[in-house]
Amino acid sequence: MTPEAAQGRWRASEVVLLLYVLALFTVSGDPVWTQLENAFGYLLVIVVGGSVLADSRWTLTWPREFALVLVFVAWGVLATLAATGSGVESRFLTAQMIRLWTFLQVVVLGFLTLQVLARSGRFRSIELGFHGGIMLTLLLLTIAVASGELTGRFGSGLGQANDLGLALGVASALCTVQIMRSVSRSSLEGGYPGLHVMGLVLLQLATVLLNLVATGSRQGVLTSGAALLATLAYLGWHLVRRQSRRAFWGSVCAMAVAAAVAPRVAESPLVARLQNVVRFVTGRELVSPERSLADRWSLVQEGFALWQVRPVTGWGFDAFQFVSPRRTYTHSNPVEILANTGMVGVILFYGVLGFIAVRGWRALRRGSVPGWAAGGALFLAGILALNGVGAVTYYNKTHWLLFGYTLALLVPARSAPEVATGVRADGAPEPGQSLSPMATEAECSDGAWTPVSSDS
Repeated sequence: MTPEAAQGRWRASEVVLLLYVLALFTVSGDPVWTQLENAFGYLLVIVVGGSVLADSRWTLTWPREFALVLVFVAWGVLATLAATGSGVESRFLTAQMIRLWTFLQVVVLGFLTLQVLARSGRFRSIELGFHGGIMLTLLLLTIAVASGELTGRFGSGLGQANDLGLALGVASALCTVQIMRSVSRSSLEGGYPGLHVMGLVLLQLATVLLNLVATGSRQGVLTSGAALLATLAYLGWHLVRRQSRRAFWGSVCAMAVAAAVAPRVAESPLVARLQNVVRFVTGRELVSPERSLADRWSLVQEGFALWQVRPVTGWGFDAFQFVSPRRTYTHSNPVEILANTGMVGVILFYGVLGFIAVRGWRALRRGSVPGWAAGGALFLAGILALNGVGAVTYYNKTHWLLFGYTLALLVPARSAPEVATGVRADGAPEPGQSLSPMATEAECSDGAWTPVSSDS
């Protein structure tokens, strides 16, 4: 089999990862999808583990960021044991350890995602899973609306409005990375971004609109909106750099579409939820009566108050819901981690994202990976931090899938076992090597180059 054919074939691990992500992102509220998600998660562990044992060429990728995550887990165990009996009732210890075990499982899934993507050198399995899951979700919710089962916030009738908002935000962030990749490929080939990029921009715009007028998720709007702004900034920079007339008129059309839909968006009653955020922060009267902002702010204040009592170790993993009189979460990642694991836990958790940012910056300067991949990793490190501003996502499966995807962007192609060593870190062929035309047309869009010898 030629190297091109081997590179183009889907591996079993990629197929299982696609099915797992598809089931995870189909936010339907139906327990059947949850069972499918769990089944595909266990199958992913079996397939990847079996492949590693059966294929001696499969070398695991061990970034130091995952070592820091394991240190965070160990610290969570110590903090939990230290707080038990002295602040948290011992009867809650079992529940905390179960949460720690669940957290470790989702970290493992992120690690397996990294292995699958790093080995294949392409990312279409997880990207298709993300976007396919969103489409299935919207289809199921549309059916629910048509049948009269759903009223109010889109998704709230199924109890999944905030989950859908988070999924839409992550899908929007992936669109930004895909656009960066497509634009980079177009530049290398001497062309201009075409319908693929336009379609991704429209998909991003749709995620923002759906969050604004349908889910009402503030965190979803924040994430998807930030991703869309990053895309527009990147395309604007590319437009100035390339002086592309076609790109200019494409941008004009995109702005015209945005201007046309803006009045309709402003009419949505859910937009008031965003206006209330600004008014609440500035101390002005709210546009409409809403208790959730005041409730969440009081939870944040309560989290800081609990942290001041135990500033170093915190109250133990997932302990806030047990020590808080309201038996709930703070709805903020930094505050939740601070209250549960103390200052040390916050430094460890966000230090991981800091290491990713440093690696991305070094890769961008040294050219060890393509520029779009290094820039995409820097962008996603920011998204991973931003995604927890108004929600508790540190034990969320979506967070760790995106974490594995981000680290896979920083794995040089030549470290993948199935890729020959005929390509330098900057993507140029070594003497006596040439780049496969199939890779140029098909695989470059997935960030993978397939080197073949010149006499093949």
